[in-house]
Amino acid sequence: MDREEILKRSRKDNEGRDEMERKVFTGSGQKACAVGGILCAILVMLEGFVCDNFNMGLCAVLMSMCGTMLLFKGIELKQKIKLIGGAVQLLIAAALLVMHIITILR
Repeated sequence: MDREEILKRSRKDNEGRDEMERKVFTGSGQKACAVGGILCAILVMLEGFVCDNFNMGLCAVLMSMCGTMLLFKGIELKQKIKLIGGAVQLLIAAALLVMHIITILR
């Protein structure tokens, strides 16, 4: 592969993407998951203390958000650890969702 071909592929891969915008978007997604996690923890603890109940639905939502982000990072960056971590988080989210639905139906 010569230099021109490498540059051509690089331009094609980065077409329509600004590096700064990409970094900001990634950072904002990570911060959103962190804020969602803190809010989820507060709401779960509050509901646990006040209503003596554990809301697994909130945790399922958070886990699915973070798991999806991690899964797609793993796919795009070809990093197995992120791919596996995202898949595990999505499986946990699915289990929490099922448990939440079972709790609602009782």
